[in-house]
Amino acid sequence: MKAEEKETVVPQASLSQKVENSTREPRREIIDEEASIVPLICPHKDASKPLFSLPCFSNNNCGFLGKDMLCCDGRCLKGIKKPKGDPHHDPIFFGIIERKCPDYPLTELSEVKECITDDECSPRICCGETLRTGEKARYCRTPIPVWDTLPLPSPVLEPLKTITSYMQCTPPPPAQLDLYPKTCQNLMDCFPNLCCQEKGKKFCRPPKRSLLALVAELGQVRTSCFFAEKKV
Repeated sequence: MKAEEKETVVPQASLSQKVENSTREPRREIIDEEASIVPLICPHKDASKPLFSLPCFSNNNCGFLGKDMLCCDGRCLKGIKKPKGDPHHDPIFFGIIERKCPDYPLTELSEVKECITDDECSPRICCGETLRTGEKARYCRTPIPVWDTLPLPSPVLEPLKTITSYMQCTPPPPAQLDLYPKTCQNLMDCFPNLCCQEKGKKFCRPPKRSLLALVAELGQVRTSCFFAEKKV
């Protein structure tokens, strides 16, 4: 009799577990579904875009292409996750110069290095970026100063901004056009272009402002100074 009682108890316990599991699983799925809803925004205007995209007037015109499609500047484009605000980076030089991750990354002379905090990158800072796959990653990057906070007059500040722009990389072209990008390790591999870090690798890319244009401008200034001295 005792053995029979044990046999009847086992299926009752398993039945109750099945009932509990059946009531819990749907609730977990609903929570996961709600958690996966992330607000999307249009990609940056300088980000690589597909060669062909449908015209639109609102997001409703793009909905049939997928839930992640948005109407951006009159074209249906794949939305990206809204990035979290850039974390605060400790200032340098006795707290005078504040630093931030640049919108146009600077050419990187140091090795590619993944990171979580600024402590792993000093004197660089840890900056987040979104890969073409939509995956998030963080790499050590050369920072730029927060220009508005620098205690410098405009005649000094503007030339500094201009010089910095010659060392800033332009975004890569769309993947369909970027078939054979040239890899690099240093500036000499790319001159007059820059060696730019992208997704954990380095490729030659044009600068935000042409270095050849800078050389031409310096040559004109030197020539004008030479003739001015001759006249005197």
